[in-house]
Amino acid sequence: MSAASTLLKPFIRNNKLLMISSIVAGLLNNIFTLLLTLSIGKYFDDAFAYNTNKGRILSLMGLHFDKNLFHFISFFEALIIAKLIIGWADAYLTALNGECLSKRLREKLFETQLYQEYENFQRKETGKYFLRYSGDMRSMQNMLTKGIIGFIKDVLFVITGIFFLLQLQPVLAATFLLFALSLILLTMAFDKKLKKLMAHKRDMQSSLLSFVAVRLLTLRSVKAFNKEPVERTRFNKRSAINFEIARQYHFINSLIQSSAPVVLYASLVLTLWATSVYSSPVKGGILLSYVLLTILLFPSLRKIIKIRTIWQSGNLSANKLQEIFNMPSEHNSTEKLKGNINTITINETDIDTAGNNELGQISETMSPGRLYFLNHERGHSLIQFLTGISQSSAGNIFINDTDIHQLSKKSIRRKIAVSADTFPLYGRTVYEAAAYRKNPENRESLQRLLQELHFFAAPIIDIDKPIGMHGNQLPPDQKKILLHARALLTGKRVLILEEPFSGLSIFQVQSLQKLLRQKSSNHVIIITGEELGLLKKIDTIIQKPVLN
Repeated sequence: MSAASTLLKPFIRNNKLLMISSIVAGLLNNIFTLLLTLSIGKYFDDAFAYNTNKGRILSLMGLHFDKNLFHFISFFEALIIAKLIIGWADAYLTALNGECLSKRLREKLFETQLYQEYENFQRKETGKYFLRYSGDMRSMQNMLTKGIIGFIKDVLFVITGIFFLLQLQPVLAATFLLFALSLILLTMAFDKKLKKLMAHKRDMQSSLLSFVAVRLLTLRSVKAFNKEPVERTRFNKRSAINFEIARQYHFINSLIQSSAPVVLYASLVLTLWATSVYSSPVKGGILLSYVLLTILLFPSLRKIIKIRTIWQSGNLSANKLQEIFNMPSEHNSTEKLKGNINTITINETDIDTAGNNELGQISETMSPGRLYFLNHERGHSLIQFLTGISQSSAGNIFINDTDIHQLSKKSIRRKIAVSADTFPLYGRTVYEAAAYRKNPENRESLQRLLQELHFFAAPIIDIDKPIGMHGNQLPPDQKKILLHARALLTGKRVLILEEPFSGLSIFQVQSLQKLLRQKSSNHVIIITGEELGLLKKIDTIIQKPVLN
């Protein structure tokens, strides 16, 4: 089963009523379009006594009029109103199907990315995930609305039109089918080349978007090292490659699209020529009806010819989305951590890196009642392991005597709060960035905590102040204090603070140290990466490796 089928079948199965309603509305819309065209012929019948075959087709459909022109005009106006209502329903229901599919895939994609293994997530640049929410979502919408619903409606419309053509003249209907088949064969001849170019084109668009995202996120570094000309040149080279691939794609695709009207008009010319050389030429009324019906069917026929392009684009997007959906997610079926964390034990082998010799087993247990210090490298590693961002194969970590590999990552994170620059702030305001749960009590608690930590000199702190992306509108000391406040407000029993005093004033350092000492009686508090001269009353210093 293709990726597109895997994604679309559950949606179609769960939205049968919406799908059927859209197709029925489309079919009725097409029928009313035909009736309006045929009714004009009927008007000529009645007004000028000119016998066209459109009146005969209406009769075949069970529609008969008397010679009263008022009755005909009333019928024609009713058709126009019905066409308006059905046309609206057709467009609305088709668009609604696409939006429902996009909503389902968008929510599933975001959920998958939230719960997938972080190490797998990092294998791609973040910018490459953005296209899944824009270009790929749009392609999947088009595949449903145009590639499935629209295709079914167009096919039904063409079949209905061919039925009418058969009523006029079987030979003319066969001519129309012959030229329609030639268009389909022409499209199939370029199918593989277009598919390859489209895949390459989308990959280059994704790569270009990722390049832009990385450069804009690191714009300060680009400016600091005067690398604007270098990055502009790199971007222009990538843009030129993207342009060349797109040019090749549009060269072939435009050839196919421009061939469609040529084939139509060629079929009309051939028909006119054939009627002039036949021993029994086709009557003018029939020929007129054939030409009008052919022109009426042409837009639907053209969309049928283009359908392979929509399918190709949709299949490529479905493959990209399915690749993400199939990525391993964090294992949530393991044992959940219950109760408070009383001990964190690290067991590992100490290695003499110079001689590459094992020096013995190391075991260190951390529990409430003390403050613990690790150097920056070891502390950073411990944060990654405890939060499940990465895994260690050099030892084991036990929480309450249970190996963390046996515990769900989500349940561990419920008990551990981290304050580190590598876990950036997000949210529009000070309150949104620090609040664990949004309620009035948290606003008051945040106000008190920020005042206690000297977040701002003023007695009243504006916690609705915008902070920018990742807090880049805040001074370094306020950003650091806000990182600490976010961790402290969670109320979790294990606090890990990476370089907590870096960039703070002496008053802020003293206030934070006092607060941490107060909490250490019933919290496991781990401080990483600070100079020992800044630390007061640190009970335990862990200088051995931590699962390196």
